[in-house]
Amino acid sequence: MTEVRLLGYIAELLGYRRKQLQLEEPTELGDILKFPENVDPERIIILVNGKPATLKHAVEDGDYVVVVMPVIGGG
Repeated sequence: MTEVRLLGYIAELLGYRRKQLQLEEPTELGDILKFPENVDPERIIILVNGKPATLKHAVEDGDYVVVVMPVIGGG
């Protein structure tokens, strides 16, 4: 079982904060998350089991937690 956790405006954009997934085969995060085209992947942080990942990362059922959050900047 894999849990996807979305933070900030990412949760509002996709319509959920947490989702449990049962994956039959490795699946790219881009296929799971399905961001609108106007979302810049450079402005998103993705962690799989606490390690950095990209939308091309293939998630397997053994990957327990996927966290997706926006990059925050300011000054």
